[in-house]
Amino acid sequence: MPAPVRKPSLVVDTHVRVAAWLHIALALIAFGLVCVMALGLAALSQWGAPNDHLFFGVGGTVLLGLGIFPVIQVFGAAKLLAGRASGRIITLVFSVIYLLKFPVGTAICVYSFWVLLREQPKPVRRGASAGHQEPAPEGAPRASAATTELALAISARRSALAAARFRAATTGERTATSAPPQAAQGVPLAAPGRPALAAPARSAAAKTASTPTVPRPRPGTPRPS
Repeated sequence: MPAPVRKPSLVVDTHVRVAAWLHIALALIAFGLVCVMALGLAALSQWGAPNDHLFFGVGGTVLLGLGIFPVIQVFGAAKLLAGRASGRIITLVFSVIYLLKFPVGTAICVYSFWVLLREQPKPVRRGASAGHQEPAPEGAPRASAATTELALAISARRSALAAARFRAATTGERTATSAPPQAAQGVPLAAPGRPALAAPARSAAAKTASTPTVPRPRPGTPRPS
C-alpha cells in the first residue's frame, strides 16, 4: 500500500513564501560569515604560537556550532514552504533571535510574526474560479440511477397531486358561485340523464295559510241574490 500523503497544516500564500525566503537569505548570509571566520581562524593558527592550539581548538568548535544554526534555519524555512507546523515553530524561534539585529533583523522578525501568527486564510481550490467542479473523492457514496429516478417520480407525483387539489378547489368555488336559484331554495337538481325531481309537498299549515277563507253567513241574515 502506498504511504499516505500528509496534507499541509498551514496555508502557504505569498506572505508565507516571502517570509520563508527571507529566512533562507539570512541563513545563507550567516553561514557565509561563519565560513569567513573559520578561514580567518585557520590562517591565524599558522602564524600563532605553538601553545595557542587550545585557543584555536575552542574557536573552531564555536564556529562549528554557529554553522549548525543556519542549516537548521534553512531546514525550518523549507518546512515552512511545504506548509508544515514544525517549519512554523522553527521560523518563529529564529525570528526571536534576529530581533536584536536592528534594523534588518528586527524588520524581518516583525514581518515573520505578523505572517505566522495571523488568522490563516481559507485555501482556494483550483478550478473554483473557472467554474469547474472537482471530482468526488474515492469511496464517497454516489446516488444510483434507480434512486435518482425514484426521487424524480416522487417529485412528479407530488406535483400532480398538488395540481389536482388546486383544480378541485377552483371548480368547487365556481360551482358554488354559479348555482341556480332552485338549488338556493332547496329544490334538488336533476342529475344528468334523469328527470327532474318534483318540489317537496307543502305542509298543511302552508296550504291553510295560502287558501282564502270565506265568511259564513249568520242565521237570520238574508243571503245575497
